[in-house]
Amino acid sequence: MDRFYEAIKPYIIGDSPSCSYCDRIDPLIIYRGRHFYVTAAIGAYVHGYIQLCSYQHRTSATGILASEREEFQKLFQAIRNTFMNVYGNYGIAFEHGQAGTCLWRENHITSLCHHMHIHFLPVVLDIHGEIVSRFNNFTTVKNIYDMVKIRQKILCGEQYLFFSPTPDKGYMYNVAGLDVPRQFLRRCVAEKLGIQEKADWQEHPGTQFFEQTISDLSKPIVEEMNK
Repeated sequence: MDRFYEAIKPYIIGDSPSCSYCDRIDPLIIYRGRHFYVTAAIGAYVHGYIQLCSYQHRTSATGILASEREEFQKLFQAIRNTFMNVYGNYGIAFEHGQAGTCLWRENHITSLCHHMHIHFLPVVLDIHGEIVSRFNNFTTVKNIYDMVKIRQKILCGEQYLFFSPTPDKGYMYNVAGLDVPRQFLRRCVAEKLGIQEKADWQEHPGTQFFEQTISDLSKPIVEEMNK
């Protein structure tokens, strides 16, 4: 069994007493900031698939504190710039805001918890049409400051979907009270890539991508953040 799978196995099988994002699985971490860290994504299905996560248990990107937003925005942009420098494209980003995301067990009961994490993949594709075909109430945003305003003034703090096809453009979709399929955005991206069979992160944890992803991105992200 490889070292990466050994590290993530408790979270894959739902046998961990805590949240994987709170635990900050050390072998997977690419960058450590003041309020956020970047990690190779469990469930990766391409090289460079990473996640931006909060140290504290924030429920979503729009749930971070005002004092954390500047670092978030800088790191968000640094990841996109790093993708361009390393892979030749700015990639995409997506999030299910305030979604049950972490499998863990307490008193033999498997649970879901909320912990902010943004998915980033160095691929060129657009799933806006696929999302709108199911959830057609959306607003265009440019950055985390726009996102916070939309969450507060339009979504009234309810859950949302977020997709960003370019560094300066994103969409927030109102899914309050609606049934969002499990791993919906991951599945949309996987289908667009023609690898829909790999969408389930528990069945396809993607450990074969971790080492190259960490090697590719660790130094460049630090360099971008230090500019």
